[in-house]
Amino acid sequence: MNDDLINKLLEELMQEWSYPDGFFVKARYGEMDNAGYDHVISILERISIALYDSQDETTLDRNLVLRLWDIPWFLQLQNERVYKISDQNISIYWSTWCAKIYT
Repeated sequence: MNDDLINKLLEELMQEWSYPDGFFVKARYGEMDNAGYDHVISILERISIALYDSQDETTLDRNLVLRLWDIPWFLQLQNERVYKISDQNISIYWSTWCAKIYT
């Protein structure tokens, strides 16, 4: 695995958890940040490509797994929160938007 590239991408991903401008921080407060979403998707795609191109197919870096593991859970939790506090149109939009990150 290209450890330098993976580490760089993990640093980028961790910035998205940083207050106040990170994508996941904004999501926590129900803000739909399309530019942040696109950036997170780009990071995840580059991680996927780096893993695909890797010669070491038997193991994944533990730090990588730890960083990726919480994303679906976190977004599902935020989806439920938005559903409870907003009108139906926003909730449907939010659900669709969060579902795209899972794929």
